Amino acid sequence: MASLPPIFQLPIRQQIFDSILQARRRALEELISDFVGYFLFGAGALFALAEVATTDVWDTLPSAQNGYYPPWRLRLRHILRLALADSLEPAVIALEGADPIASIRVASVEYLRDLQRIASATTDLQAIDADEVLKRAYQDLSEVLAKIPDFIAEQLDPVRYPLGTLSKSISPLLSRLAIGLPPDDVDLSVADFRLAMTAGWFYRLARLPIPHNAQRSWESDDDTTLNRLVLKGVESIQLSFEFREWSSNNAGEA
Repeated sequence: MASLPPIFQLPIRQQIFDSILQARRRALEELISDFVGYFLFGAGALFALAEVATTDVWDTLPSAQNGYYPPWRLRLRHILRLALADSLEPAVIALEGADPIASIRVASVEYLRDLQRIASATTDLQAIDADEVLKRAYQDLSEVLAKIPDFIAEQLDPVRYPLGTLSKSISPLLSRLAIGLPPDDVDLSVADFRLAMTAGWFYRLARLPIPHNAQRSWESDDDTTLNRLVLKGVESIQLSFEFREWSSNNAGEA
């Protein structure tokens, strides 16, 4: 390019800088959204991202053709790092109960470790470093991304996903799914619809029939049943929460 007259160099330089800025902006948009999703939905956000990512190539590079979306492996690595820092794997290992909960626990831990193996590969980073435009766009991201999770955690603290109650709260919900019931309130001890969604993800990872039957293998229709039960559970929990809130606000009007 140096051999070209300045009048021809300028638009080329502008195009290169525009590509760098677009790639950097899109990476921040997607990764910050991933962080927010994790703090709001916990393990469910991680599993949802991995589910979508399996339909694409893990290391597809950002380009104008794909809207400069960052590689799926890069996104998985960042959100998985948050989950592991929150001790998600020990929380899953702590799930108590006989089958099917025992099978769900084993399948979920195995899946988490599979994700760790995928995230540990650096083929996406190598491909980015081999592209001069993307290398320039991404070289400052690590420092910025290191600070963002703490900021998001502070801002979302009142509505953050209740990871601390996962081990205690999920097992009863899994037991309800196993007999074909929605994963909703158990003795009013569960008041967060996101736990019902997480229970649905764990049950799905184990590929178990609904109702659970050791003599029957999982079929695709079981996923449809699971989805409907989880939606019913979410609806039930939310309605129960709103009713208790309404009752509390109107207790003195009777």
